[in-house]
Amino acid sequence: MEYKFGVCCCELDITDEIEDLQIFDTYDEAFDFYIKRLNIKDNPRWIEPYIWIVWIRKSDNKIEQFEQLSWKTKCKLINIKE
Repeated sequence: MEYKFGVCCCELDITDEIEDLQIFDTYDEAFDFYIKRLNIKDNPRWIEPYIWIVWIRKSDNKIEQFEQLSWKTKCKLINIKE
């Protein structure tokens, strides 16, 4: 299946309503736009968990997949053996 890619805002746990969708021909273009949008501090809608990279099927113009970058952090004190 062939895809185009996009970046949009959506509260997926609450609604299927897509806002501010920007469409790109390549994943790399969408990813670059996504990263730039994460750096916008004056618009709280462009922050996780609301911003998504989406895979759009060319055959029927429907979004099939939503992706986000996520960081995982754990804190734990561990003695280092010498």
